Amino acid sequence: MHVSLRQLRVVLAVAEHGSFSEAAQAIGLSQSAVSQGVKALEESLGTQLVERSTRRVRLTQAGEALMVPLKDALDRLESVLVEARSAGAIQQKVVQVACTPHLSGRLLSQCLADAARQYPDLQIQLREQPQPSAVESVRRGIVEFALAVGDERLTDLIQTRVLRDQFMLICRHDHPFARRKMVQLTQLRFERLILLATALGGRSGLNSLLRGHGVAVEPAQEVTLAATAMEMVAEGLGVAILPASRLPLPKQLRLKAVELDPSPMRDIVLTQRKGSSLSEAAQKLHELIIRRASGSGADNPERERPLTVLIPFPEGGPVDRYGRTFGEVLSRHLRQVVVIKNTVGLGGAQGVHELTRSEADGYTIGIAGSGTTVFTEGGEMQGFVDIFKDLTFLGGLVRVPSVLVAGKHLPAANLRELLAHARLHPRGLRIAAAGHGSSRTLAERFQELARISLQIELYDGLAPAVKDLMRGKVDLVFGEPVGVLPVIQNQKGCAIVVAGSERCPLLPTVPCANELGLQGLATDHGYGLMAPASLPAHVLTHLSGAITDTLRSAEIADRFEQLGVKPDLQSGPFYAEFIRSEQKNGEPSTLLEGVEGFAFFLLV
Repeated sequence: MHVSLRQLRVVLAVAEHGSFSEAAQAIGLSQSAVSQGVKALEESLGTQLVERSTRRVRLTQAGEALMVPLKDALDRLESVLVEARSAGAIQQKVVQVACTPHLSGRLLSQCLADAARQYPDLQIQLREQPQPSAVESVRRGIVEFALAVGDERLTDLIQTRVLRDQFMLICRHDHPFARRKMVQLTQLRFERLILLATALGGRSGLNSLLRGHGVAVEPAQEVTLAATAMEMVAEGLGVAILPASRLPLPKQLRLKAVELDPSPMRDIVLTQRKGSSLSEAAQKLHELIIRRASGSGADNPERERPLTVLIPFPEGGPVDRYGRTFGEVLSRHLRQVVVIKNTVGLGGAQGVHELTRSEADGYTIGIAGSGTTVFTEGGEMQGFVDIFKDLTFLGGLVRVPSVLVAGKHLPAANLRELLAHARLHPRGLRIAAAGHGSSRTLAERFQELARISLQIELYDGLAPAVKDLMRGKVDLVFGEPVGVLPVIQNQKGCAIVVAGSERCPLLPTVPCANELGLQGLATDHGYGLMAPASLPAHVLTHLSGAITDTLRSAEIADRFEQLGVKPDLQSGPFYAEFIRSEQKNGEPSTLLEGVEGFAFFLLV
């Protein structure tokens, strides 16, 4: 039996996208090559993996059984290959970087020049590739990161936005549009459009916006170079829509750039693998590109010094997503590069411990959750960190509901069925606690309220806990909405209750604790922002102002809402008092509140 890695990657892409065409676009192959790869694998295995009778490809039972172990095996193999490549690159101080051709112009040239001046021993090997190929090079560990267009959210990769690129209308100097300051999109209906090719990235959002205003994007001239589009406009073949990053226009062509309303935008992002740290050399270049794109330049080292945000949980988890979203917007308010660092261990306390050992100069802040700030008074955390003596409170970050999810292997679609099943297992269902604090306390509180036995198993972060839930190694988990939503949507688990006083917008059909008579399970879980103790007053004022502006911005509100959380607008002193009150309310004597009411609820 001969099975190639390419065949395995192809069938996994088909399973993830549910379509041969979308899988082909994602991995940079033709649709026929994808179809042939799947067929060859089926012949080698002697079984059908996908059903082709519908427009959307569906997995057979054999295909379903193959996917989870296949993904795990490929992930492990990719990690081994990436580590091997990274080890060699670190020894040689060589950084492999991919970039789509139309982004490798001025920005990357400036960054390469900056790198040559600041890090003369650093060798950079640049690969110009079409958008799908550049992204796939990151997935396979061929390059450490790629500069590409953020057309879509790639859940298996980390995307760091470096700039927002505005599309402009390019026309001849004698075109009627050249006399205007702004052109409405609807006024392009009768124009011959010249656009950059879809494979270069950025077209999905542009196409959607144009079609929404009645502008047909086919037929249109498609080119791979902005310079070609400009030449075609100069020859009177139409008008072009090009990114503003391709300006200024060549003077000899006598063209005019005019703003569009509404203004199409695209994100330019740095894309890297999850769960695989950049080499030291690659990290230097990564930060340098962010600085150059943010306009901080390369002439003032102190101005270039980044602000580091310590996140005490793994990459890709809910807290990591809150922190990266916040850091991205904070960077623009501070006009300073923000770098994310994940320090994992002890249920979030290790990252906070590292923060207390950082220099109090305003260049390092961190995120702390309830597990460290509220539940540090006893047990394993005692003496590890004194949050009121070792930290400066900068304020809140997010308020987060927790959702109790049961694995699909349990015969439970609601609370009553779950409790009935639990009572048939007196030795206790296994519940994962993502951390040593709030998640464990929720599990203990639920156990007392429901009067059932639970075996609590501790995890460093929600991602590994959810993975074990899907594998059937644990039965239950309390998790944050954005962390458990894929499990629920893919029918790998069932949401039982939202541990709070109101329902979650991402899970509108799931009842909250108060609705089910579980008032004692209602929590006010969240994360705050901290800095080392003894932070200078002027630095504290500066940081607090930028954090407040960031959390009050419409962008943060919208992006947090998509993650199922809300900004916590409490200032530093108020947040410190809030934590003191939560510590008092979290004492063991209060954990049984609501038991009597819940018992009555069950009887009726």
